[in-house]
Amino acid sequence: MECTVKAAVEYVEIDVSDKIVDESEIDVSKEETGLAKPEAAPEKTPDIPKYSNKTAKETVVVKEYKYQAKISSGDFKEENVGFILDAKGNKTNYIAKVKEDYIDGEIRLFVPSVSPSASASASPAVAQTLAQQAVWDSALVNAFGSNRYNIIPLTLADTPATVEEPEGTEPTAKPTAAPTETPAPTAEPTPVPTPVPTPVPTTEPTATPAATQKPESTATPAATPTPAATASPTLSPSPEATPVPTPTATPIPEKPSYDNYKKADIYINSTVQIKDDILKSLGITDSSVREVLYSDGWGPGKTSYYNSKGEKLKGQAKIGDNIYNFDAEGNIIKNVIKGIDVSKYQPNINWKKVKASGVDFVIIRAGYRGYSTGAMVEDPYFKTHMKGALDAGLKVGVYFYSQAISTEEAVEEASMVLQLIKKYNITYPVFFDTEATGTGVGRADGLSTSHRTKIANAFCKTIQNSGYKAGVYASKSWFYYQLDYSALSAYEIWLAHYTDSTDFKHHYDMWQYTGTGSCDGVSGAVDLNWCYTKY
Repeated sequence: MECTVKAAVEYVEIDVSDKIVDESEIDVSKEETGLAKPEAAPEKTPDIPKYSNKTAKETVVVKEYKYQAKISSGDFKEENVGFILDAKGNKTNYIAKVKEDYIDGEIRLFVPSVSPSASASASPAVAQTLAQQAVWDSALVNAFGSNRYNIIPLTLADTPATVEEPEGTEPTAKPTAAPTETPAPTAEPTPVPTPVPTPVPTTEPTATPAATQKPESTATPAATPTPAATASPTLSPSPEATPVPTPTATPIPEKPSYDNYKKADIYINSTVQIKDDILKSLGITDSSVREVLYSDGWGPGKTSYYNSKGEKLKGQAKIGDNIYNFDAEGNIIKNVIKGIDVSKYQPNINWKKVKASGVDFVIIRAGYRGYSTGAMVEDPYFKTHMKGALDAGLKVGVYFYSQAISTEEAVEEASMVLQLIKKYNITYPVFFDTEATGTGVGRADGLSTSHRTKIANAFCKTIQNSGYKAGVYASKSWFYYQLDYSALSAYEIWLAHYTDSTDFKHHYDMWQYTGTGSCDGVSGAVDLNWCYTKY
């Protein structure tokens, strides 16, 4: 048994002159469905909504309440934990602990634990901690209300030395012993100064203790700090007045720089907002995410118009004395071109009046394939309409109503169109018209989405390969469910959606917005279109 492999379809024009028939040779009632109805058409042309030409109202809303504090680094082993800095950059007694598991609506601040009954005179550090905690607690309650934040106590042993001097460098000192004793001038018995003489470049470090017992030499070395030539070990006590090595252990300068600290985001409940600058003195800044909403007028740059609900207008609208068109995203479409499409159902047209009415282009039906026998029929008014439109100075494109059930038939349909338009100046695209017959028995009604898409692609490729722009005409629902839009998006898209504002979610180049429109020079109803691409 011999197998034959079907040759691949070539998308090039073929001779179909013997397949084109005149409408008088067929039973039109069994081949053509009449006027296309891509969507449920309204009884009349939709009214254009009207709006006042004014600037939109602005409303600022907070999408996410968030506040940010600067916290110190290096004070704790755990990352993202540090003292909150106040507005001047000095450490406070509050510790911010940044955790991802914090629930929305909660601020967690950590403070060294201090008994409320502690005496202020007993310890300046305790006194300042209590005072500062009271200021913060009051400010936080005023800013957020009670129960909007958690103050979590930590024992003093869990934290570095309490910060009692806002602008000093002592808070970073590691020893947690009583800080009041360190400034005493008679600190020679303490173990801290004893290792200080080791950096002195003396050959006899062991002799230094003997020299400390001569108090009379302490007056003379004050005048002789520079001469290092004196071998007398009595000079070693003079470095006793040198607390210079001790500050070198402090990593933070006197005036802390924000660059040395990390930032902590503090999230709070979305219904709460910080009161006017109440936390600024505490170093917490408002970094909430805000959005400006517009309503009832033109937005910034007059690129979108918002209705009273804050929604962008789509489709067509009359604003003031002018008519504007907006795309599916609500952005204004500039340089919109007005057009009509016609067939044998508009037999008598005064093309000069059409042109004078403001119409710039017309899409003329070249023909159709019968939904029963599949005969290819030239529209009986094709040649008349082509001559009249071109003579009136209108730009012209064409469309073909397809009932192809294979890519081979699609090439035939495209070839028929190419044969009919050879002698005309076609500046607008050649469209593949695909839609349901409405009878339920159309030969192409039951095609799958993928197969119908391949047929449309075969038609368009054949048109393109002959040097014309190709496009696809279909209704909104047809593009959604009966065609693979993504596979056809490279072609020109002509959308049929009878409404005053289309919500079609894909790009389109032309929009047929009514099938019952009126145009000066055309008797009866006619399809009206807006074109957004300059051809």
